[in-house]
Amino acid sequence: MSWISYLDNYLTNCKYTGRNISGTNKYAAIISNKNGIVWAQSSSCPKISFEEVDKIFENPNVSEIALMGKKFFNLKKAKKGAVEYDDCFVATNDKEGVCFGKSKQTYLIGIFDIKPVPDEKQLLAIEGIIDLTSSLSKMRM
Repeated sequence: MSWISYLDNYLTNCKYTGRNISGTNKYAAIISNKNGIVWAQSSSCPKISFEEVDKIFENPNVSEIALMGKKFFNLKKAKKGAVEYDDCFVATNDKEGVCFGKSKQTYLIGIFDIKPVPDEKQLLAIEGIIDLTSSLSKMRM
């Protein structure tokens, strides 16, 4: 399966096997966290800069971030219930939200409309692709 197929099936369409997820990310991208090469990106997704995403993971203690020429606020560790995820963050502005995940090899980004999709469903989609990417990195390619 190609990276764009993984992106379409597991992040934008939220079809992660074994999870009950409905709703979709508007845009999504998988970017190498080693050299910034875009492995896959939604066709309608605005350009997501490796430098912008890398900066977020270098300093996740800021309250405001810039991505795709837009500002997002309230950057915080993603939570599911009472559990915080060290390598998964969420931020919002008045129209959109963004989830960031980091696996061994990639940065994973999902951009979603704030309403009507709950944050937790988007975070599950991000977790799913992180799990998938980590599993694939162990396989011989």
